[in-house]
Amino acid sequence: MLHTPRLEIIPLNPEELEKIATGSDNLGSPHSTILEDHPLAEALKNDILPAVRKDLQNFLWYTVWIIHLKESKKTAGSCGFKGPAGKDGWVEVGFGILPAFRCLGYMTEALKELISWALKQPGIYGITASTHKDNLPSIRVLEKAGLTRGNLHDDHVFWIKRR
Repeated sequence: MLHTPRLEIIPLNPEELEKIATGSDNLGSPHSTILEDHPLAEALKNDILPAVRKDLQNFLWYTVWIIHLKESKKTAGSCGFKGPAGKDGWVEVGFGILPAFRCLGYMTEALKELISWALKQPGIYGITASTHKDNLPSIRVLEKAGLTRGNLHDDHVFWIKRR
């Protein structure tokens, strides 16, 4: 778990991912609500959970990291990586925040902390991200998180941050 002054950034463990993906989260986990009726729900079932099952030792690089507000105990969004680093030492980050929590700085705060953690891990050389060229809120988050704009390919801008 990672901490900032306002947030806890919580990586879901394989058991939690399994319960949420199969709908057997009987505990009423506050984390499961972020994935209900959300595009990430499909990715969890089709991509994230199978990757975690296949590579348990690297689950932190596949899992969903929940952004939890310390004061209100609400779940505001999620972030994470799209798999462990390749031989080149780069990992790609992704993120999303619920509409009610946008424009409050939570995503920038969470992403900065997640990136800081990643860059301290052995073998990590840098972080990449991509966003649609017209997605100004995400572009602003990436800029504030310290990533540098890279190339434009089709309709996506690629971003990097070196160690």
